[in-house]
Amino acid sequence: MSKETGGPAFPLHQHGTQTLGMHITGMTLRDYFAAKATEEDVRNYINDYSEMVDGFYYSFASEKFESTKVPKKRTREQAKYIYADSMLEARK
Repeated sequence: MSKETGGPAFPLHQHGTQTLGMHITGMTLRDYFAAKATEEDVRNYINDYSEMVDGFYYSFASEKFESTKVPKKRTREQAKYIYADSMLEARK
């Protein structure tokens, strides 16, 4: 996943010459895109077909579990941030 944040999602603009003397942080654009991603948006990111991992299936013919390769699974949160990274890339 990307380390790029896209900057603040809701930037604050200071006017004048005085500073507040504190650093204000908040949601990044990457966080915003991840939060707004719908289930439909991330459906293709949950199964990673580019990386196969060991898995099992039940064979009724041999009546036992057989080993196989299956796509790597991601959590919804991981998939949402991968989606957010692709949104940031599309902005370039």
